[in-house]
Amino acid sequence: YYICLDWEKGIILYDVNYSRGEVLSYYEMTFSEKTEYSIKVEAKGNVIKIYLDGSLISEVADNTPFFNGAYGFSGYGATATVKNVLVEKID
Repeated sequence: YYICLDWEKGIILYDVNYSRGEVLSYYEMTFSEKTEYSIKVEAKGNVIKIYLDGSLISEVADNTPFFNGAYGFSGYGATATVKNVLVEKID
């Protein structure tokens, strides 16, 4: 999975499991310059939740989840800075 922050389109969750490249969720918005956003991604079982500035913007269940791998960041159409990354196991 990865989250893409698209300057003109919004926040897109991709599933790259089995090289499908499928869009699992899409939250339409336009980012503002020089504005900080808080984005939280929570994955538990096959359910993935995305929060923007503390509000739930997406909740999706993946019928073919995968339970290991890596995380990363993607941006499109602008320069972004990523800070304060925390990855932790949730029960």
